[in-house]
This record gives sequence, structure tokens and C-alpha cells, in this order.
Amino acid sequence: MGHKITNNSIQCVLQLDDKTFQKEVLLKVDDKGLAKALKAVNSEVEDKFFRNMTKEAVAEVKTDMSDMGPVRLAEVKAEQQKIIDIIQELEESGKVTIDWPVEDEMAEQKDSNKGLETAFASIADLDDEIIQKMLYKVDTSELAKALKAVGQEVHDKIFKNLSERASGLLKEDMEAMGPVKLADVEAAQQIVVDIITEVQKEN
Repeated sequence: MGHKITNNSIQCVLQLDDKTFQKEVLLKVDDKGLAKALKAVNSEVEDKFFRNMTKEAVAEVKTDMSDMGPVRLAEVKAEQQKIIDIIQELEESGKVTIDWPVEDEMAEQKDSNKGLETAFASIADLDDEIIQKMLYKVDTSELAKALKAVGQEVHDKIFKNLSERASGLLKEDMEAMGPVKLADVEAAQQIVVDIITEVQKEN
């Protein structure tokens, strides 16, 4: 009791046995919320959820994930946090034991991630010229990861500055890479932000 659990702890679901996971977690999670939460997880976490759900439920969540379009990283984290809170309550009631990340090790990263979210969201307000120069320099695979969890405004700003062919290729990359864990999305977003900072200095 007394843990301060961070958004990066969604991996904790892997520590639960399937029976407990089905009964104590899945039954308490909203389908649309789950669709958002799974926008930025690795394949292990996604598999943990999907193999413990009915085919119909999996199909519904996948449809929700596809239909909802771009989702801001903050919203993904918020939905993941709801799941983490459920698991923390299970531990506090003595039903499970979880090896949580150490709070002190995560505090600095949490502050850094908050700044990253703000910086990445500000892309929507940048001049098209800056965006185009960034797109020329950034690796397509990193951009695809970065766009796994973004708001509609940033999503539209990026694709608006791509040719029809480049836009199609980027969408294919995003679909082909499958699940991407939150830390990798954040790392890719940091790369994009760093490139934009370089471009702005050059100007």
C-alpha cells in the first residue's frame, strides 16, 4: 500500500494469472476505454488482453481502435492508468502481489514525459515550412511510431504536409508495425521534437 504507480506500468498486467485477469480486471474495463489504452502497448500486453477475451469482444475493441482515429498520448495514458488503478486495488486487498516500478526512478521520467506531450502537441501550431523540413529529416519508421498516439490536430498537420504517396506509405508503415509500447512512442516523439528544435534553430 502507498505505491505511486505511473502510467508506464501497464506491463503489470503480465504479472497476473489469466483467471484473475479475466475476473478482476477485464470485467471492470470499458471497451472503448480499452481501445484507447491499447493504442500504445507492446505485443505482449495486447496479446494478454486479446487472448483472455471472446472473439466477439476482440473484434469490437479492434473496430473501436480503428474507428476512433488519432488519440492523444495523454488520453492513452489516462485509460492505461484506470487499468493500473484496478490492479493496485487488487494488490491492496491482498488478492495479488505486483512488482511495481520504483517511484524514485520514475519521478524524473514522469516530469519529462509531461513536457514532451506539450511539445509534441504544439506541432499543430507550427508553420508548414517547419513541418516540411522536419519531414525531410525524420526517419519514416520513427515518425510512424510517434503518430501511434497523437491528437487529431497534430495528425492532420503532419499528413497535410505530406504528398499523397508519402501519406499512403506512412499509413502503411503505421499499420504494418503493429502494437508499439508507450515508451517507444514517447521516444519517437522525442526524436521528432528534437528535429523540429534543430530546424527552428537553423531558421
